[in-house]
Amino acid sequence: MIDFPPLVPLRRKWSLEEDMINVEISPTSIEICGGSADGALVDGEMELNLERLRDLFDDVISLKLIMEGDRRDEVSVWIMGTYQGQDLDLMFAGGAPPGEKRGVRWDEARQRQVP
Repeated sequence: MIDFPPLVPLRRKWSLEEDMINVEISPTSIEICGGSADGALVDGEMELNLERLRDLFDDVISLKLIMEGDRRDEVSVWIMGTYQGQDLDLMFAGGAPPGEKRGVRWDEARQRQVP
């Protein structure tokens, strides 16, 4: 079993299309150092409280859980609504996008982040 750092860095990407702000958030990959999984790129654990997320919005038009496959990067939560008067389309991905370089190195033996 692999333990992960308490806070996994998140990748954020945004764009503006007409009057809608599009935001994508996903965890960065973690490279395991040492142990049987040495060199493996894995996704860190991420928890999303949907009730609290909904409460941040002035109005929620749509809230979806999308599961397109069996990999974590194919699972996402989409919320569309109004946030502080601005139309917002927000997506949280369950895993790092395929091909993304590692964001963090994790020492399995010492249970800590490696520079």
